[in-house]
Amino acid sequence: MKQYLVLTNPSEAYAEALSSLIWGLCAHPTTTGTGKYCGHIVHPGPNDGPAPVALVLPVDDEVYVQPTADSSALVAAAHESIPDDEEVQLVADIEAARDSRVSVVALLPQSLQANLLTREEAEAAGWFVQTES
Repeated sequence: MKQYLVLTNPSEAYAEALSSLIWGLCAHPTTTGTGKYCGHIVHPGPNDGPAPVALVLPVDDEVYVQPTADSSALVAAAHESIPDDEEVQLVADIEAARDSRVSVVALLPQSLQANLLTREEAEAAGWFVQTES
């Protein structure tokens, strides 16, 4: 199952950066691959202003957080989106998850959990264009 995390910064570059930072927490230094944890989607509109962007998070997936995982870059990237107390908690949660498996969704700060959409909620909000056959 997937959930869609609507980002407070509507930028594809930001979405890609967050995906890379999550990958960095989880990927072993010798791992090869895309360097991205997940993909993203852009709301097709119509939109007032920049189109919203959402990360596509596999909610049933647990990732192994590396023992040497450094949360500083992820916390810095999320700084404008979460309150200071949640930044402190995010660091603590990542440190506690080191050398274990955890759901990325479980690591999300509480204020961002409200931005998670199920597939049905995303469809109802117009995230997927329906084409007529």
